[in-house]
Amino acid sequence: MILVTGGTGFVGQALAAELIRQRREVRVLSRQPGVGNSQPLPAGVDLVVADLGDVTTLGSALRSVDTLVHLAGALDGSSAQLRRANVEAAANIAQAARDAGTRWFVHVSSAGVYGSVPGDGARTEHAGLDAATPYELSKRDGEAAIQDILGGSSTGHVVLRPAGIYGGARLATQRFLRDIAGRRLWVRAPPSVIVHPTYVDDLVQAILRVVDRRDVSGEVFNIGGERCLSLDQWAGVVADAMGLRLRQVAIPAAPCVATARTLCRLSRALRIRPADRLVRACEPTISRALETGKARSRLGFMPTPFDQAVAQTIAQARALGAL
Repeated sequence: MILVTGGTGFVGQALAAELIRQRREVRVLSRQPGVGNSQPLPAGVDLVVADLGDVTTLGSALRSVDTLVHLAGALDGSSAQLRRANVEAAANIAQAARDAGTRWFVHVSSAGVYGSVPGDGARTEHAGLDAATPYELSKRDGEAAIQDILGGSSTGHVVLRPAGIYGGARLATQRFLRDIAGRRLWVRAPPSVIVHPTYVDDLVQAILRVVDRRDVSGEVFNIGGERCLSLDQWAGVVADAMGLRLRQVAIPAAPCVATARTLCRLSRALRIRPADRLVRACEPTISRALETGKARSRLGFMPTPFDQAVAQTIAQARALGAL
């Protein structure tokens, strides 16, 4: 039996559907099934209602579970809310899995643990973790909690760090597509952000490739799409795929960077923490790109061709009436 936390969410639904297609036994844990933008779960999924914040509810969810895929978490909220969802909940389910004798724990974390790195380089799994925002810090600490609890136990574990997940059923992706469709002028201001869009089907593929790979216990794998590109290039690719002409205007970087650095120095002199956005603007280029060679060579991970993934995303969003 495979238990998926967060199985009613965007990635969780895609994973559950593929597991059912492969005729696997699947159980989905959800605190509030049917809440949010979730679509009906595929037939054959065993739905259990439990709260990751309440350890007393987790034992029954883990009964007969051999493998647990931990997807549940939060992207937004206060620092306290993010810690509850991404750190405390991760620790709770890891401890419950250890206590229940679950054999394998797949933790889907985030490339956000690396933070935003100046320059245009791609980060390997050995790069330092420079998390800065409340979300990034919570994902970093969630990883650490799981590794502390499961390390040395009979429950093997592996960590996946995907970047920028997108797909036609994701609300954030739909908003981005509508934004592209609704504007004809895209104004670009520093910093130039290097992103690494990751198609949801590629993340599902990566999860499936580690579900049965007990020989990679304790390891971390970066998961990213076929290629990385700047945010303005990403907007241009999407516009072209939608048959639109998007004009882009770049604001000169030098004066913007100089102004941002002056404001940061002033903030620190006044003992005021500069906003994360202002700190990022101090660099002409920052990177969120990943080096995915380890996943490709060790797991046989092969991302969907970029143009195909974008086309499928747009087609799905249109089919859902989001465009």
